[in-house]
Amino acid sequence: MKELGVSTWFAGLRRVQASTRSALPVLQVKDGRYKIHPIADWTDRDVYLYL
Repeated sequence: MKELGVSTWFAGLRRVQASTRSALPVLQVKDGRYKIHPIADWTDRDVYLYL
């Protein structure tokens, strides 16, 4: 990401996927870059309905 000059990226992590992700923030700063989890609060049903 450094080589590409990326300052922001989106990830498809969801809080319900694992107990370690239960407190996953929607916006996170990691290594000086923004990491956005736009579907962090989606349930399995939300994903199903979206698909």
